[in-house]
Amino acid sequence: MEEASIREIIEATLKLLGVGYDSVEISDSGIGAYPRYIIKSGESGLLIGQKGETLLALNHVIKRMVVKKKSEEDANFFLDVNDYQDKLIQEIKNKVLILKERAKLFQRDVEMEPGSAYERMIVHSACADDPEIETESCGQGKLRRVVIKYKVRQDVAAGQDMGAI
Repeated sequence: MEEASIREIIEATLKLLGVGYDSVEISDSGIGAYPRYIIKSGESGLLIGQKGETLLALNHVIKRMVVKKKSEEDANFFLDVNDYQDKLIQEIKNKVLILKERAKLFQRDVEMEPGSAYERMIVHSACADDPEIETESCGQGKLRRVVIKYKVRQDVAAGQDMGAI
């Protein structure tokens, strides 16, 4: 579906909700090749909600509307309000950097606080290129979280075994 059509659906939904907005801009999401639709609004609190829950719900509803209109399985884009998601991504990536270093320093697994599927996906992707770290989601429902696991390097483990002989 064209970007203009998706923008029209977003704008129509905002009008139906009675939420004022200044503009709907399109930007790179920073996650793959998916575009990010940024709603600029003075009423961002209404659209974001507590811990971004309203924004996640709005994102889901608008994606379902787009999927239904274009008769496809999935819609690959993200909604954002006043760069909330962008700031959230940077905050999570900064936290992950610290926790990865902690896992390596203490050679222990580090458990993160519970997060949404979107937040967990950001953590997994932020750790994907580190050969000393692996990630795993655990828990159920709203308590689901990521565990950042330290992987023992094979060359270090082999050296420790040799010292025991």
